[in-house]
Amino acid sequence: MFAPVRAITSYRPNSSVGVLVAVAVTTAVFSATPFLIPSVAEQLGVGLGIAGIISTAQVGGFAVASLTAGRRLSPSRRILVVAAISLAVVNVASGFAPNLTWLAGLRVLAGVAMGVTTWVGWSEGSRQERGIAEVAAVGPIVAVIGSPLLATLADVGGYRLVYLSLAVVALAPIVTPIRVETVSRIGGAVSDSRSNRVLLAALVLLTFSGSALFVFCAAIGARTGLSPLAVSSSFSLNALAGLVATRLNSRHPGRWLLFTSGAALLTGLAGTPWAFVAGMAAWGFGFWMAVPSVMAMLAARSLRPDERMGDAQSFMAFGRMLGPAAGGMILGEGRFATLAVMASAVMGASAVTVEAVERGRAAQRARTP
Repeated sequence: MFAPVRAITSYRPNSSVGVLVAVAVTTAVFSATPFLIPSVAEQLGVGLGIAGIISTAQVGGFAVASLTAGRRLSPSRRILVVAAISLAVVNVASGFAPNLTWLAGLRVLAGVAMGVTTWVGWSEGSRQERGIAEVAAVGPIVAVIGSPLLATLADVGGYRLVYLSLAVVALAPIVTPIRVETVSRIGGAVSDSRSNRVLLAALVLLTFSGSALFVFCAAIGARTGLSPLAVSSSFSLNALAGLVATRLNSRHPGRWLLFTSGAALLTGLAGTPWAFVAGMAAWGFGFWMAVPSVMAMLAARSLRPDERMGDAQSFMAFGRMLGPAAGGMILGEGRFATLAVMASAVMGASAVTVEAVERGRAAQRARTP
């Protein structure tokens, strides 16, 4: 019963606080998206599915930046500061965007700044004891605190007020001590692990299917009769369950992803408020029980701990980029049940893939003298 409270109060990171704050800022921007889509649709006079393009654009920039940064840059404090200032400027411009085309273009630039920041965060986490778990915990912590606030801001002032508020928040890393370890690159080499490539494909399937449904969960919750505050609280519960999960030593990520698939199905098919809330909580717990373990599996077969972190974030981002667009097309005239079934099925395929890799590696270890 007190597990959530202990999870928050016992959080004492080994990683640089400034780096974690920078990652927290990007998480806050992502957390705002489900609440911004209905506002963008209403204020700019477009359909709900069309408004989802802001998520696609933002994550597209994130994906390209994550992949490129991991191959072209070395983590540094200067990179984080430049990314923070860039994100603040783009968020201000987004608050004054006159139409959806301008807003989508600006969100691409925001995604670039966020992708570079997140790459630095996960790279640093891979070099610290329990660093991956610490970086993973940032997302749920921010979502627990931020979801109700972001939902309220969107309700009061629409997407413009939210983006202007996020512009102020984006400057937080600049006034926070940042420690980034300098790492020399190894000639751009990347490990030739076939199982790692399979895991990256599984992460694409996971985020593609999950984002296709999750980005419309605010609308799903409202359809069950929940108030805006109750819907935002469900997002907080999703994040809180995820926070608890990141504090546990999870095993068998494939099985947890299968659990997540079932939770997503329950959320999407929810006909009652309680079913929606339960599905959201289970979704957050299962997802964060699995993902840090998958990241650790990637690091275990890499030339250096941080080698695949940029790749993983980029591939996951590509999934998140395509997911909302596909979800918007499937959604059509309110076909939430169809979207939920299809998203859950693809998520299940990701679970089976991760489980197969885990069993294959276990069998390989057993054969090795």
